[in-house]
Amino acid sequence: AFVGVVIATLTLLPEGLSAFRAARANRLQTSLNLALGSAMASIGLTIPAVAAASLVFDLPLVLVGRNGLPPNTLPELIAYMKANQDKMQFGSSGVGGATHLACAEFLHAVGVSLTHVPYRSAAAGIQDLLSGNLDLYCPVASGALPHIRAKSIKFYGVLTDQRSPLLPDLATTAEQGVSGLHGNYWLGLFAPAGTPEPIMAKLTQAAMAALETPAIEAKLREAGAAVVAPERRTPAYLKKFVPEEIAGWGKVIRENGLAPK
Repeated sequence: AFVGVVIATLTLLPEGLSAFRAARANRLQTSLNLALGSAMASIGLTIPAVAAASLVFDLPLVLVGRNGLPPNTLPELIAYMKANQDKMQFGSSGVGGATHLACAEFLHAVGVSLTHVPYRSAAAGIQDLLSGNLDLYCPVASGALPHIRAKSIKFYGVLTDQRSPLLPDLATTAEQGVSGLHGNYWLGLFAPAGTPEPIMAKLTQAAMAALETPAIEAKLREAGAAVVAPERRTPAYLKKFVPEEIAGWGKVIRENGLAPK
């Protein structure tokens, strides 16, 4: 029954919405939310009163470029950007969204400033990349992977320290000298604060059981999502993980002058 409810009610929140909508729900049956944790979840927020059940999956982001760019590797790209940063642009699917902040975190880490071009959708940014009108982009891997495989865009790295199980053959930026990036969407299961512990325990157990179900894992893989490792599915891990995400993305926001208005 739990799995049926999850599948029926799962809606990925648009970038810019809090990952903690569950805290504002007033009825249990409407408040068991799978909340998408994006970079924007950290802007100007304090940790709300919610009960953590389980981290569910990650969606890695990647750094890609137009085919006409001369560099073929990440070190070559960094050197090229430093010599041409006044002429180059990077795109995103919206100001302050995950694709924006993931690129901004990378650029700050390598000491480069490029012009930001926000698009109304991820698809529009990818299209301009394919047509050669945009230099760089940091999309969710699932949207870029067909073009990476077809070699219609250039791949420079997964924006994380660890390789994604979805992309085992694609190198991370850390492997190429730029570590400490955390370009991931993530999705966790939360309930309102005060939800009785026996109910929370059942939710966690059901989530863990669901993530071990081959059919569900296959569906998530089809959507470009990587089920998190078992040690990351516990309530204790999620309680620790959320403030770390808020602190980490808050640092990126401050470094790039993207304070909320």
